[in-house]
Amino acid sequence: MSALEYKANNGNTHAQYVLACCYMNGVQGVVSAKPSKGKSLLKKAADGGDADACRLMYKLDPLKNMVYHEKALNSYRKLATPEACYKIADLYSNDRKICLRWLKTAMQLGCAKAENDLRSMYQYGGSISTDFETWCNEIEPYELTEPKTVVPTILPTLDVANDEEDNDDVDTNIPLTKQKNKHTLALIIGNEKYSAPDVGNVPFAERDAAVFASYCQKTLGIPVAQIRSYSNLTAAQMRRQVQLLQEKVKAFNGDMNVIFYYSGHGVPNGEGNDTYLLPVDADGLDVEICYSLKRLYSELEQMNAKNVLVLTDACFSGKGRGMDFIGKERGERGIARMAKSPTPQGKMVVFSAAQGDETAWPYKKKSHGLFTYFLLKKLQESQGECTLGELNDYLKENVVRSSLLQNDKKQTPKAEPSAGLQGVWRDMKITGE
Repeated sequence: MSALEYKANNGNTHAQYVLACCYMNGVQGVVSAKPSKGKSLLKKAADGGDADACRLMYKLDPLKNMVYHEKALNSYRKLATPEACYKIADLYSNDRKICLRWLKTAMQLGCAKAENDLRSMYQYGGSISTDFETWCNEIEPYELTEPKTVVPTILPTLDVANDEEDNDDVDTNIPLTKQKNKHTLALIIGNEKYSAPDVGNVPFAERDAAVFASYCQKTLGIPVAQIRSYSNLTAAQMRRQVQLLQEKVKAFNGDMNVIFYYSGHGVPNGEGNDTYLLPVDADGLDVEICYSLKRLYSELEQMNAKNVLVLTDACFSGKGRGMDFIGKERGERGIARMAKSPTPQGKMVVFSAAQGDETAWPYKKKSHGLFTYFLLKKLQESQGECTLGELNDYLKENVVRSSLLQNDKKQTPKAEPSAGLQGVWRDMKITGE
């Protein structure tokens, strides 16, 4: 409780909400029930703008607290995550039609709880003559705003000092190829700017994604129409882009290689036995809002693509559930606890920027993540013709050396193939051919 109380006392409204729930209901062996204290803290969190606190305030007294209904609704609609849509449905639990539509929206975004609720409402809904799938298909979900595409060839504007020594030619001297890799799809995400006040931004993540997208187009020869590069995606937007990627691979009957690149924060769950990509609308306290790597690998495997390459410039460690992200002062790109990453599936090779409890660092002089800089450098030097084995050896040697020289700490990239590619992955090219 000490970490949670510390955050609550220092103005973190979501921590105040969680602590309020603990006091209102009691937690066996941790804290006894103190309803009065809990309600007071809940109101403080709601007045501070926490959406979950506003929702609970409304539920406690709908007639008296209608103002909190509007606050919660506006906050959840802005988030547009599966969990947010599910919670909007809860706000409308007394309006069956609206509740059903929000549950359908949440279900389509991957919320399992929403599907369970829909099945329960179908089962106990009275005289429904059709099967569940037919009934569910008749429910019209709410439309959510799609993310804005970042054109791969355009770099984001950065506040970087105009020092020639700090500007590297990996951003401008990008090799051109005449080859066309028409059988490769790339989904690229750079999450840099996080909305939660206690989550530090990820230095240069937008730039990482934009420049890697340029290499995909110019050096690897992937057609622009087959590259999707985004910055600062919410949980709903990340899931939607993976869903679209699935649909594209299916449209080509699996005759496609897939590259998935991510630069941003990573987090573990409380036990350190699962790891997650952190959307920009999440704070790491509720990992259900985050994107589980186990789920991502499963979804990528189910595409039945020819081969899948995953590149993550993030680390997946932390001090523990509810602790502050480190990195605001020193610029780390993750947080620190030994975390267990899932095993790649199908025909998949995963490159990770760091291992175990290590931090994935930025390379400040080059305005990139350390891992991404040397990834780009190898693509530049080899003109995109290196094998995955050569890339792995290059990254291990150069990232470890640079991290020790710059940070006095070790950062060790790791390449892990699935069982289906053991013995052959080192000879594969980045585009899977």
